[in-house]
Parts: sequence; C-alpha cells; structure tokens
Amino acid sequence: MKKNRKLKILQSLVIAAMVITIAACEKTNTTSKHNYDVSNIVFTDCIHHQVSGNQKGDQSQDSVSIDYHDGTIHITHYNLTVNCGFEKIDVVVEAKADTIRIIENGIPENADCMCEVENSFDINNVPHGTYTIIMENWDSIPYVQTYIF
Repeated sequence: MKKNRKLKILQSLVIAAMVITIAACEKTNTTSKHNYDVSNIVFTDCIHHQVSGNQKGDQSQDSVSIDYHDGTIHITHYNLTVNCGFEKIDVVVEAKADTIRIIENGIPENADCMCEVENSFDINNVPHGTYTIIMENWDSIPYVQTYIF
C-alpha cells in the first residue's frame, strides 16, 4: 500500500512538473507586429520648385489629412518635399503595437533641386484602436499624432 501511495505521489509530482514546464514555455506576444498593406499611392507632379544644395528654399508648410473607414486609413500629405527628379514616391509602413511609422521618399533621389507634391495612399487592414501615427521623410520634422479609429 505504501508503494502505491508513493507511486501516486511521484506521478502527481511528475505531472505537476510537466504542466509547469509547458506553461513556462508558452510564448506570449506582448508587442504585436503588424504588416499593413499599402495601396492606392497617388501623387502630383511638382507643385513648387526649389533650388537645392541641401538647403530648404521657401517652402509651404506641410500638413497631413488622415481619415479612417472600414479598416482602411486614408492619408494625404500636402507639400511633401521630394527631389524634383523623382519618378515615384515610395511609402514604407512599419507597425508595432499601437504605433504606425510611415516613411515617404521620392525615388530616385538624384536631382539637385527640390519640389513639393501632394501624396495620398491607403493603409489597409487596420483594426479599430488607438494609434500613434509617425510620418517621416528625409527633409521634414516627423509628423506625430495619436488617433482613435
């Protein structure tokens, strides 16, 4: 009888150790990373030209308009400064937890003058929530604003 009792206690201890080990190995994702799809990138030709040489000329103040509808953030960036030899605007979105970082650049970057354009695009599959949007490009102070969608 003592053997059976010792065996049952030993089995219980082994099972408890296994449960603790499995629970300790569970992976938790405390910083969820999202890869949102960027679509509908539309930009204007140069609106204002500036002579460059790494100097900002007379620039209009850039501004941002952000709207949210059915999981899609629509962004328009007014007076975005790019090089005047650009052929397209590249938009990269990096998202982590409640922060969405957006980087905009005119491609290629090989001209010796600058211009301002309007750039708009959509970020798709964004769930409802509170997000800090950070928009950057090489030339401007980052735009940072918190939104509730």
